[in-house]
Amino acid sequence: MTVSAADKAPPVVLIHGVGLDRTMWEGVSRHLSGMLRCTAFDMPCHGEAGMPAGEITLATFADALADVVRSLDSAPVVVGFSMGAMVAQRFALDRPDALRGLVLMNAVFDRDEGQRAAILQRLATVEREGPAGMAESAIQRWFTDGFIAARPDVVRRRLKEVVETPENVFLSVFDISASTEMGPWLHEIDCPCLVL
Repeated sequence: MTVSAADKAPPVVLIHGVGLDRTMWEGVSRHLSGMLRCTAFDMPCHGEAGMPAGEITLATFADALADVVRSLDSAPVVVGFSMGAMVAQRFALDRPDALRGLVLMNAVFDRDEGQRAAILQRLATVEREGPAGMAESAIQRWFTDGFIAARPDVVRRRLKEVVETPENVFLSVFDISASTEMGPWLHEIDCPCLVL
């Protein structure tokens, strides 16, 4: 777990997407460190976090978030990117009193058949080629051409994380992502929420 401290500042918990780890938030944490107390953690199966026992489900990740939130001295704003946004939403539904608010970045919502087919295509690519097979397409979705040209060091680091993610993690998470639609639950979330 990485914490950037501004002692009395409000806490913010940052959740990465599939195939990434807490280091994806380093630039954001640095930028916000004078105003907010940022905590980034590795979701199960990612970074330095271990593999959980049993089946990997959305609840697996939400429970890991609950452990982080319990370690704080006050209710945080939870920021989730992609799969992290799904985890944040699940947590908000399960423990609404434990949050100050949500920021959901690049979350799935009300997907049409084409969008669902794209996720299933990524799943098929990972089944066929492993995580490396979809790494380049992930980079194209995550970064602009300008950023890729300006910060190849960051792009290489993210590629390395994706390629080194265990195949069963990708398959489990893409299955969760393909089969879970958060839209019908959104009206049940009862805290301030910013969607980007």
